[in-house]
Amino acid sequence: MYLRVFHPAVELKAEVVLIQEPREGKDGTVSHPGFRNIMKEKKVWIAISNEAKARIDPVDIVGGEGYVQTVDITINKRNFRVVNVYDQKTPNSNRRPAEEVNWARLLRGRCIIAGDMNAHSQMWNVRAGRRPGNARFWEGIVEDFECRIWNTEEETRWGRNAANHSIIDLTLSIGDVELNWFIAGDEHHTGSDHAVIGWEVLGLGSAPTVETITGWDVSGWSTAGTQGDEKGKREKKKK
Repeated sequence: MYLRVFHPAVELKAEVVLIQEPREGKDGTVSHPGFRNIMKEKKVWIAISNEAKARIDPVDIVGGEGYVQTVDITINKRNFRVVNVYDQKTPNSNRRPAEEVNWARLLRGRCIIAGDMNAHSQMWNVRAGRRPGNARFWEGIVEDFECRIWNTEEETRWGRNAANHSIIDLTLSIGDVELNWFIAGDEHHTGSDHAVIGWEVLGLGSAPTVETITGWDVSGWSTAGTQGDEKGKREKKKK
């Protein structure tokens, strides 16, 4: 299962991989030799490649527990924030953790917001015919923070129950960020009914840097490749 998930990332030489609605293995763990850390939340994971050249720092956020996670990435002394989102109600509840996030505090400077928003809207899909609650929320985020929508007219989900020409996996940005956005071909598919979406950061403008609030307990991260590499570095810094 997980080799299928990470195989496209290895082929595409991805440094950071965002996964939404992951499925745990039978033993409750997951690892891949190409990734040194997998930051695991309930519905969102971020995996960091062994080949990653950028500095990547986890960020504590307010709200969204298990459904939204964030890292700050620094390249050549310029940084941007990546927010990984799975927007859905919690089981047996009307709560949507993504709505509980303090977005005004989170979205500062240069940010990329990507994930499965489960939202149909004509704002990003001219063929969309309905606007459930998720769409109204994300339309508000786009308008309030003046987000740029990187999706093209290509559908991002084609499952049995998918709406006609479904575009519910979004990539948004704020600040001066230039991306090469694409949907990977069938040869990179994982078996999911969602497309594999890739983007490459082509340029970072002169937007102000964001405040980095670290302090995650990294003891629960799964490690592969360089065992304990990141944890060891953090422990050395504390001494």
